[in-house]
Amino acid sequence: QPNSEIFRRLAARLGLDDPAFRETDAAMLAEVLAAAPSSIDAADLHARGFTKIDLGQGPLPHAEGGFRTPSGKLELRAESLVAEGIDPLPHYDPPAEVADADLALRLPLALLTPKTHLFLNSTFANGVRQHAAQPEPMVYLNDGDAAARGIADGDHVRVANDRGAFQCRAVVSDEARPGVVVAPMGWWNSDYANGVSPQAATPQLLTRLGAAPTFNDCRVEVARV
Repeated sequence: QPNSEIFRRLAARLGLDDPAFRETDAAMLAEVLAAAPSSIDAADLHARGFTKIDLGQGPLPHAEGGFRTPSGKLELRAESLVAEGIDPLPHYDPPAEVADADLALRLPLALLTPKTHLFLNSTFANGVRQHAAQPEPMVYLNDGDAAARGIADGDHVRVANDRGAFQCRAVVSDEARPGVVVAPMGWWNSDYANGVSPQAATPQLLTRLGAAPTFNDCRVEVARV
């Protein structure tokens, strides 16, 4: 069932009677399309499941740059703020773990936990099609990092730090940078050995700016099980 149907059923069980909880998916789509740009073809949207909106910028609006920055390029560096006369310090939080040289002596690898290719989040990991395409979680190690630890492609490994640990199968690949291990997220805890996912190792620290999570500012060590 789509999330919208789950919301409707929950609202009914909870006795919530706002008309919004009784709207069908078709009615909600019609309401959105009524205020959408005329370039959107509803029939195409229904047939393909998605559509592009023409904002008059062409299909590749920033192929040649054109950003409103000093260089005209997309800038993600704090130095760009200096060029605009803005103090970058209040706008930048340095990494708490990845830049910690002392911690790196004990935990030399940085752990990233990005989305998988097929799961938007763990909701979809319960779907038969998605789970069949990616049946088990993996952790990706660079060839050199794996060799230094006696880890071969397909070995079961333990990824750990002071907070916790998880276990899964290793993929040895040059797609992972040296010093970085990648454990795509999205599977349920029950998909992992011992029922523990990578979030057992990620920090709970929040950033000073916006109180954002710091899941990918994480140091670990990996060992063959």
